[in-house]
Formats: sequence, structure tokens, C-alpha cells
Amino acid sequence: MSRPSKLPKSTIIKIKDDGKHYSCNKFFSYDLFYGMIDATRGIGKTTTFLRKAIINAKKGEEFIYIRRYKPELKRFMNEDSFSPIVDGVRYVGDGTGGYKVYVEDYKVGSLIALVTARSYKSVDFSKVTLIIFDEAFVHQTPSYRYLEDEVTLLLEFIGTVQRTRTNLKVVLLANNEDMFSPYHSYFNIPVFDKLYIDADRGIYCEHASHSEELMKDEEKTGLYHLIKGTAYGDYYYKNKVLGSTQNAIIDKPKDAKLLFRIIIEGRTLNMYTYYDNNKDVWLYCEVRQKVIKDNIAYEIMQDGKTNYLDVQMFKKRLKNYLYRFHFNKRISYNDETGGAIITWVIENV
Repeated sequence: MSRPSKLPKSTIIKIKDDGKHYSCNKFFSYDLFYGMIDATRGIGKTTTFLRKAIINAKKGEEFIYIRRYKPELKRFMNEDSFSPIVDGVRYVGDGTGGYKVYVEDYKVGSLIALVTARSYKSVDFSKVTLIIFDEAFVHQTPSYRYLEDEVTLLLEFIGTVQRTRTNLKVVLLANNEDMFSPYHSYFNIPVFDKLYIDADRGIYCEHASHSEELMKDEEKTGLYHLIKGTAYGDYYYKNKVLGSTQNAIIDKPKDAKLLFRIIIEGRTLNMYTYYDNNKDVWLYCEVRQKVIKDNIAYEIMQDGKTNYLDVQMFKKRLKNYLYRFHFNKRISYNDETGGAIITWVIENV
């Protein structure tokens, strides 16, 4: 017996846009091809796009849900991630490490690990109108990192899915815990506050945060009172970059002398020394949104790739020096992102 061509309109979608949690409607209202949305945990960013995928399935469309590695797909299934949205979901292996997603007897989409994406070049994805790449930006550790040439790998896969169609949308979802995403660097996304649109290239970028209604619920919790006013509280509730601290933001001192530069994902940190009113030595970090290379510059990372030679020289010559100033809270900045970058360098380089 042949399978139905589309999900019945009578299929019950169990949740609705409640105005409290994040809604994907804003992204789709711009009718742009490619979105990058980072948001704090628990506001519903993944759920809203999965819900949209099921709505699309009633029109005969399919989705692809991407994670970086195969074990993440298994965790997605084990957590029964579709259960708040629709009943009757089941998964069938596709023979390439991924899974076909069915609601009852109708195929609504696929789960695919980016690490195996090149294996799908001959697969027919003509029904796919939505690609969701979840946890796209990561705080890199020795055991969890971006793939080699990951941006190119994703773009190749998007091309495989799209072919010449014009009805495909791609969205990357993540928590705001990586200032140095190769995706932002690859497309030269500037620093922005809440929303950045490049209509010519079809790019939509958003820093999403808790709604006022959701914040009212959060304010009743013990966690809210515990972390209110802390750097983690700003990250969790206001979607500030993870790792940022309460730092002194000042104009560059007149007596500041340039000591060295750190280059990381399209940004240059000019590091100066200066004296405060007590004649104590401080560092001043000037964040520049461009790459400045010279004989005092250490290029740590670019396009997700580590420059191991410069990293080794930096660790040998300057890391301990930088750490002492950071530990003693004697670094001031021209930009609030500077503290997050310095913290990341100390923790990861």
C-alpha cells in the first residue's frame, strides 16, 4: 500500500503560539533565505521551528533537522523532542547514519548528522522546504568542536537539497555561547544589538531573549534571584555573550602604549599598557572589528581554524602575563564584548 502524500489536515498539533515563548513567525515574515538565531535556553526556539515543520507537512512539505554528530541525533530521539508538538512520531534509519521521520505513515522529514552530509548527494530532497541546524554555534572544548571546513560542508549540503528550487529556508539555531562562530565570520556579520538583516544576500540574524511574560515566570524562581546581576544572569536572561564579565568600559587612556594584538575571527584586540591614578599598571583592551596584522599580532583563530604556531608563541610569551591582569581585574575595555573575548582566550588558548 502506498504511503499518503501529505500529513492529514486533521492531525492535531498540540501547542500554539502563546505570545510567551519564542515564535518563528518573525523570521518567516522577512521572507529571507538564511537565518542565524541565537537565544537563551528555554525560550522555545527549537520547538517553534519543529512545530512549523509539522504545519508544513500538512501541505506535503518535508524538513531536515541537522545536528553536528550522530550521537546528537540519538539524543534528540531519546528525548522524544516532538512529543510536545504531535503524537505518533517514529524514526526509521536511512542507512547513512541518519533517520527518516514519520508521523503515523507519512514521512515528514529527516534527521541528518552534518558529519555525514556528503553521503546524501544522490538523495531526492525535492519536498524539503525547511532545514533546521540546531546547536549550530558551540563553545569549543577538546571533545566538542566545529568540523573541519564546516561552513563549506553545510553550504554544499544546502546546495544538494535546494538544487534550483526557490522555496527553501535555512535556519541555524544556537545558544549565545560562541563569539567566534565561523558562520558569522564567513559571512562577515558585524556586531549588532538585536537584529541584523542583509536583504541582498538573504540573511537574517537575531539575538533573541526572554519575553516579558516569560520573564515574569522566571522572576518567581530561585535561580533568577541567585544569578540576578551576575554575568551568567545576563547571559541566561538577557542573551549577553557567555563568558562576559562586569568590566570597566572607558575611553582609551592618553598614556596608553600598544603592547601586542590578538586576532580572532575577524576581530583584533589591541592590548595597551597604562597607569591609573595610583600609578598601578593596567591593560587596556581595544576591540576593533577588522584584522590588523603586523609583527606584534598573534592570530589565534580565523574561520574556525586555529593558528597553532601563533597560539604556541602567545602561550609562551604572553598568556601568563595576560592572565595576571585578568585575575587581578586590571583590564579595562572600549567595548563590553572585550571581556568575553579575553575570558575565552584565557580559558581556551
